[in-house]
Amino acid sequence: MNEYYLNISKILKVLEQNLNLTNKVTSIDINQHNRLFSQVEESFNELINYLKDCEENEALSSCLSNSVLKFINVFQVHITSSNNQQSQSQKEKSKNSLLFSQIDKLAIFSLRSLGYFLYSSFTVKVLMDSQVKEITKLIENTIGITKNKNICNYAIWCFSSQSFQNGPISTKLPETYIKLLSETPFNSKTIESEILNSFNTLLQQNIQLYLDSIQDWLPLVFNKLFRVENLINQIEQLKEILCFLIEYYQKKNISVPEDLSFKLLECRQEYMQKLEILLKSKNEVLAIQYWTFYTFFLANAPFVDRVINQLTPIPEISFKNDNKLIKIESFNNWKLFMEGASRDSDLKKEKKKMQLFIAPLSLSLATEKDVDVKKASFSSWMYLLKQFKQSLYEVFPIVFTPIYVNILKKPNFSKSQQTPPNEIENIADYHLGENALLLLVSITSPSQEVRKSAKQKLQALYDVVLETIPLVFTNINASEWLLGNLEPFKLAIQSRYILSDSNTPQFCFNEKIELWNAILKRMSNIDTKDEKYLLLLKDLLLFLQQLFEQMKIEPDEDSTLFFYQTIYKNTIQSIQSSILIGGGSDSNQYLIKNINSGKDYIPIDFFILNIIEFGFKLTSEQTKEHLLPLFEELLTITFSKPLDMSNRLNFIIGVMNDNLDNETTLCYLLRLWSILTSTVHKLIERSHVLLTLPPTMIDCILESISNLLLWPLRAVAGTPYSSDNSMDPCKILTSNSKLWKNTLQSMCRIFSIKTSTNPSIGYIFQTIDDLQLTNHQNYYDFILATSIPLLELYDLSFINGNGASITNNYANKRKQKNMKNQSEGEFEDAQLPKILSNLSNLLVNCHFSKMISNNPILNNSQPFLIINSLVPCFNTITNILKKCKSSTLCLVLLENMESSLILYIKDTKPLPSITSKLDSQEKYQLTLIRDSFINLWDTTLETLIQNNITTSSSINSSNYKYNSKLLEQLELLLISAFTSPVNEIKEKALYFWNETFGTHINSKSLEYPSKLSKTLKKLKDQISIQLPNFNDDNIQQQQTKRPNEINDESIDLDESYDDFVLPNSQLKKVNNNDNKLLNQYQPSNTTVNYNPNTNANNKKKFKFSDPPTDQYVLITKQVENDAATQSMTDHQLEIYEQQKLTRNSSTSFSNNNNNNNNNNSANSNGNNNKYLQDENVLGLINDIKNKLLENQSTQSLLQIQSVSIEITNKINNILSNRLYK
Repeated sequence: MNEYYLNISKILKVLEQNLNLTNKVTSIDINQHNRLFSQVEESFNELINYLKDCEENEALSSCLSNSVLKFINVFQVHITSSNNQQSQSQKEKSKNSLLFSQIDKLAIFSLRSLGYFLYSSFTVKVLMDSQVKEITKLIENTIGITKNKNICNYAIWCFSSQSFQNGPISTKLPETYIKLLSETPFNSKTIESEILNSFNTLLQQNIQLYLDSIQDWLPLVFNKLFRVENLINQIEQLKEILCFLIEYYQKKNISVPEDLSFKLLECRQEYMQKLEILLKSKNEVLAIQYWTFYTFFLANAPFVDRVINQLTPIPEISFKNDNKLIKIESFNNWKLFMEGASRDSDLKKEKKKMQLFIAPLSLSLATEKDVDVKKASFSSWMYLLKQFKQSLYEVFPIVFTPIYVNILKKPNFSKSQQTPPNEIENIADYHLGENALLLLVSITSPSQEVRKSAKQKLQALYDVVLETIPLVFTNINASEWLLGNLEPFKLAIQSRYILSDSNTPQFCFNEKIELWNAILKRMSNIDTKDEKYLLLLKDLLLFLQQLFEQMKIEPDEDSTLFFYQTIYKNTIQSIQSSILIGGGSDSNQYLIKNINSGKDYIPIDFFILNIIEFGFKLTSEQTKEHLLPLFEELLTITFSKPLDMSNRLNFIIGVMNDNLDNETTLCYLLRLWSILTSTVHKLIERSHVLLTLPPTMIDCILESISNLLLWPLRAVAGTPYSSDNSMDPCKILTSNSKLWKNTLQSMCRIFSIKTSTNPSIGYIFQTIDDLQLTNHQNYYDFILATSIPLLELYDLSFINGNGASITNNYANKRKQKNMKNQSEGEFEDAQLPKILSNLSNLLVNCHFSKMISNNPILNNSQPFLIINSLVPCFNTITNILKKCKSSTLCLVLLENMESSLILYIKDTKPLPSITSKLDSQEKYQLTLIRDSFINLWDTTLETLIQNNITTSSSINSSNYKYNSKLLEQLELLLISAFTSPVNEIKEKALYFWNETFGTHINSKSLEYPSKLSKTLKKLKDQISIQLPNFNDDNIQQQQTKRPNEINDESIDLDESYDDFVLPNSQLKKVNNNDNKLLNQYQPSNTTVNYNPNTNANNKKKFKFSDPPTDQYVLITKQVENDAATQSMTDHQLEIYEQQKLTRNSSTSFSNNNNNNNNNNSANSNGNNNKYLQDENVLGLINDIKNKLLENQSTQSLLQIQSVSIEITNKINNILSNRLYK
C-alpha cells in the first residue's frame, strides 16, 4: 500500500506542478519544456494504467479515492484549456501549432483519465451531486465546442463509462443527444457508435429525462436503424436502445404518445421500402425485427388511419419463408406488434383487429410440422391471450376456441388408443397438444393447486402466465358461453397425452378431471330455468356417452377407469336431483336422446343405461372395484323418489334384458341385479312413504318388485348354457339366495299392511313354472330355495279354523270377512291351487329320475344332481299343514300336487347301481330328502284323519266329503301309496283309508274307480282294510280324465319299484361337502296310533319297517385313537347293497293288532301261546339302545351295525314263516 501511495502521490505532484506548463512555453527553454511535457505524459500514462487495475485492486482503489478530487481538478484545468482555445482562429493555431497540439493532447489524457475515474465505483462514492453536475457540464461543453475529433470521442466516451447512480445531472442532455443523433460529429462511424452506446447508457440510468422529447429523438433512432450501411455494432446498439425502451413501456404499462406514433407513421413508405431491400438482400431476420420495433411504436395509429394493410406485407412474407429460423423470429416479433396495437385500444371490442392477430397463428398451428416453429406460434398465441387479462372469457369464442380446436382436432390427439410420442407421425402436434391441455387447465380449473402447477409448467416453457377464467360470469350469459366453448374441453378430455416430464406414462388424468369439473362448476352456477341449460345438459351427457363408447380398456388400466369413474360421479353429483330423476310440470323437458337407440330418457335413466353398457368392457375385478360402487350410487339417487319407484325399476330391468346375450353378460348383469335388489330391499325397509301411496300405485310397485325377483330366472331361461366353468352364474345366484329371501320378506311384511301380497306370490310361482328351466338343472337348488319363502309368506288366513298367523290389520279384516261368508269345507282362494300345481311341476323336475337324463353339467362320475333344497321345501309344506290343521288345504294339496307326490311315493331313492357312485355325504342327503317327504305325506294324511274324526258331519250324511267323487280324485295317489316300496307310506295310506273311506259302513254310495279296485283286491286278502260296498257292481267302468292327472305312460303304477332301469347317459359327480346338511332336517319317527273306536275289520294290520341299510348316517364325532372312517367303508357298503338286492321285493305284513275279531281270536291266542316272551332279552336290547351305544368307538359301532342287520334279517324270516305259513 505504501508503494501505491508514494507512486500516486508522485504522479499527482507532477501533474499539479505542471498545470500551467502550456502557459510557460514562451518563457522557458524549448528543450526543458519538452522534458517537462514528457514527464506529464508519462505521469498520465502511469495514472491510466493504475486506473485500469483499480477495480480489481482494493489497496490501489483506497489510495486513489483519497486523491479523486485533486485529480479531477487537474483534468478540469486541461479540458477547460482545450475548450478555451477552440475559439482561436486557424491562423493562430497554425502559428502556435505545438502549443495547441500539446493542449489538446493533455485534454485527451485528462478525458481518458476522467472516464476511468467516473467508471470506478470508488469515485462515485466520493463525488457529490454538485460535483457530478459540474463534471457533466464540462463534458457537455467539450462535446459541443471541441473541434478535435478525438477529444469529442473521448468526451462522449466519458458519458458511456460513467457509473453515476442516476446518470449525469444536466437538463440539456436530451438536447445534446438530439443534435448528436441528427448529425454525427465529424461524420465519424466511431463517434456515432459511441453516441449510440452512451445514449443507451443514459436512457437506462434516467429514462424519465428523455421521455418528454421522445418524439424528437426516437425518429432519429429509426432513421439510423433503417439505414442499409449500418455496421453490425451499430445495429446491435440501436436494437438495444429500442428493446430497452419497449421493455420500459411494457413494464410501466404506459401508452406510446400519439404524436410520436403518427410522426413515425408518416415515414411508413420510406421505411417499408428499406425493409423490402433488407428482405431481398437476405436479411429477413433484421427486416422482421425492424418492422416489429417500428409497428410497436406505431401503436393503434395504423388502424385509426386504416393503413394497416400497407404494413402487413413484410410479416406475410416472413411467415411463409422456408427458413425455420425466420419463421420462429417472425412469430416471436409478432407478439410485440399485437401488444403495441392493442395497448391504446379496447381490443375485445375490435373483432377485425383480433382476427388479424390470430390469422397467422391459426394457420401455423394447424399446418406447421416443425416443433420449434409450432412452439413459437403457440407462444405468440399465449402472448395474445395475455393481452386480454381478466376479460379473456369475453373474447373466448374468437381468439381461443377456434385455434384450440385446430390444435387438438387431430387424429393423433383424439384417438382413443395409447400412442407413444416417438411413434406419432407429427411429433410437433403431440407436444403442442400436451401444452394446449395444460393451457386450458391453467385458466379454467376450479382447483387453485392444479392451476398453479399448470401455470408453472407453461411459464417455464413460454414465460407467459394467463389470468384465470372466472367461475361466475357477470356480463355475459354463462350457458351461452359454455355451449359455444364446450368443444375445447371435449377434445382435451378425449386426448391421450403422456406428460413429457413424467417418468411413468401419465395421461393427464388429474388435469382432465379438473377440466370436466371446470365445466360442471360453471354449469352449477347457471339457473336451471335458463332456456340454454337443457341444451348444455344434453350436450354434456351425450358427450359422456360417446366417451364411454369409444374408450378401450386394457386389463391393467386402473388409472383410466378411475378417471372415467370420477368424471361420471362428479357429473351425477353436480346435477340437481329434481333434474336427474324428473318430477314437476316441466320434467319432460329434461329428456336426453340416446345416440344409439334414438329414444328419450330422463338424465338418471340415461346415466344408468350408459353405465350398464359400459360395464361389458370391463373385467370382473374392474367391475367390482370401479363400476359397482358407481352403479349403487346411481340407484340411491334413482329411488330417492319413492313415488316413481315402479317406473325406475321397470326401466333398469328392461335395460338388463336388452343386454342379455350369453353367460358372460349374465354373470355381469347378475352382479348388477344383486346391487339393484339390495338397494330395493333397503328402500322397502326404510321408506315410510310407500305405505302412503294409493292402492293402484302399490300394486304397480309389487309387480315391479316381483319382476325384479324373477329377473335372474328369466335371464337364465333366456341364456344358452355354456360349459365354461370360469363363468358360473349359478354360483353368483346361489350366493344371493339370502338377499332374494330378505327382499321378498320385506315386500310382504311392509305392503301386506295395505294390500294382499298373495297375487304377487302367485305371479312369481306361475312365472317360474312357465319358464320351463329343464335345461338349467344346476339352478334348481336356487329355484326351490326361493319357493320356500314364497310358501311361508303366502297368507292363509282365509282358511276356516286354525289358519295361518295374522300379523297385520289387512289380514285380520280379511279373515273376519271370510269367517262370516265361508262354510265348512269351502275354499275361496282360487290362486292357491295354481301355486301348488306350479310347485308340483317344480318338484317333479327336481326328482332324481328327472335329473339323471341328459344333464349337460354332469360327467361319468356323477349320475345326477342332488337338490339340497328339497328337504327344507318338504319341511316348509309340512309345517304349513301342521299350522293350519285344515283338511280342505290338505285335499287341495293332494289334488294339485298329485304328479309330484306320486313320483316321490314311487321312487324314493335310486337303485344301488346308481347310489354306489355317491359318497356318504350325498347318500345321507338322499336319506334326508326321503325322510322329509315321508314326514310330509304322514302329516297330510294325519291332518285329514284328525279332521275327519272331529268333524261334526255324520258319516252317513250326503255331505260327507270322503265320497265317490273324492275317491276318484285320489285314485292314482292311493294306488301309488299302496304299491310304494316305502312301508311307512303304505302304512299311513292304509290307516288313512280305514279312517276315511273305510268308514262308509253299510253304505252303498261309495263307488270304486276301476284302477283302484284292482289294487284293493290284492290288498284285501293280505291286510286289514275296510272296503264298504266293495263288489264288481260298484266299480266304475269309465272315468273322466282330470285336468291335473299325470300321464300314465310316464309312471306305471302297477310296476314294481325294482323294475326301475337307469338310462344310458353321461353322468358326473357333483361335489357337495356342505356339513350344514346335518342340521337342515332331523327325521321324525312318526308312529301310527289307531283309534280304538274304529270299526275297521280286524284281519291283518298293515305294518312294515325298512331295513337299516336304507338309511345313511354321517358320523361327525371323532374318537381318539380310532382309525375307522366317519362312515361305512366301501367294502361294507358293497355287502349291504348285495344284501338288499337279495331280499324279497314283496312287502311283509305283520299281524300285531291287539283287537282281533272273534273268528281269529282263538288262532291268534294259540299262536301267541306257542312262543314265550323273554323280557330279559328285550330289556337288554333297550339298554344297549338307550345307554351303551353312545360310548362305543366308531369301529365298534360299525360292527354293531353289521350284527344288527343280520338280526333284522333273521327276525324278518321268522315273522314271515309265522305269518304266512
